[in-house]
Amino acid sequence: MKKEGTGAEIVRAEIVEPLATVPDRQRAQLDLVHNLVTSAVGKALDDREAREADERGKSEATPESRARSWSVQAANTRIGYQRDWQRFVEWCAERGTVVGILLEPRDDADAIARASEIEASFAPATPALVVDYILDLDKRSKAITTIGRAAAAIGTMHARFGHKKPTRSERVRDELSYLRKKQKHQPKRAKALELDHVLQVMELFEPRDTIHKLRDAALFAVWINFGLRRVEIHKLRREHVSIEWSKKLKERALTLTVHESKTDQEAKGATLTVGAREARSLCALRAVEDWLAATDERQKGDSPLFPKMRGEVIYPEPMSLRTLDLLVKRVAKKADLEGSFSTHSLRAGCATSLYSLGVEESAISRHLRHKSVTVTRIYDRPSNQLGRDPFRGKL
Repeated sequence: MKKEGTGAEIVRAEIVEPLATVPDRQRAQLDLVHNLVTSAVGKALDDREAREADERGKSEATPESRARSWSVQAANTRIGYQRDWQRFVEWCAERGTVVGILLEPRDDADAIARASEIEASFAPATPALVVDYILDLDKRSKAITTIGRAAAAIGTMHARFGHKKPTRSERVRDELSYLRKKQKHQPKRAKALELDHVLQVMELFEPRDTIHKLRDAALFAVWINFGLRRVEIHKLRREHVSIEWSKKLKERALTLTVHESKTDQEAKGATLTVGAREARSLCALRAVEDWLAATDERQKGDSPLFPKMRGEVIYPEPMSLRTLDLLVKRVAKKADLEGSFSTHSLRAGCATSLYSLGVEESAISRHLRHKSVTVTRIYDRPSNQLGRDPFRGKL
């Protein structure tokens, strides 16, 4: 039977007045549930409004602004998207379907200058076509990470040329969700190089009586203290480093300036500071100070902080990304560490160590320059999760 009266009157009669007869304890519990539900619903609505605003912003952007936005994306990000996108375009072509731009720009400047013309030549894909592609990748035993990355590339390239992402359709999302459950995939992540591991690695550089040991000791000390990305280590230069008195820390401190990063494509820069460590092997300040002193006469201010070396010869180029990869694997093996380690192990190790030491999560997130603590939590990878006592120091 339909209730008569205004919405407010119905709510008062059906909900508010009956609650008056509920015991205080139950009413308090109901209030708690109400607050939790209200908070969750409010957050979901806020998230939806944010997504819709983001979509409106993208749809209202001009072809030229979209081309400029694409041109400032990280080079490796663009290469990855374009590689996956090209595979999809070729797959469609084999089936007689034309997808993608018909007018290829010569470079970024040409893409911006002819943005409207290039976007007008874009042939979008339908959600059904994307689903067929996803199913085909699954039939070819591709991992869900590969399939998910391909879907992300397809969506990104559509947005790049002013079209709605076909990957936002319910059909595509349902298919991806099904494949994740089917493959029961756990993403592979680099094992964290924790403090105990780093201490074992740092022992390899003792005594620090050669130019190679001085460089590598400084490299690993900086890496574990600052939790830098591999490319950030690669781009560090001597002029980006300073050792001076810190008013905030009230001691001498090592300061690094990271001029460009994955999450800072506009190169606004970030300044990171750490003080001295009681454990000499983990002290980035002393390690960098010793390294700079040993090479002061052989390197200029604009030289790479961690240069390529061969024997005693120091080259003007920085250590390559590949060299950094091989160095981490080599020292981990030499230190008899169990597991597979990579350059990302040091960034994860920095986060994991800070979590283990009880540092506030927000502070860890700021130190690693993450935009969200949700991302920071992914980097917490203790080798012995059961060994953590959540009540330690609290009871």
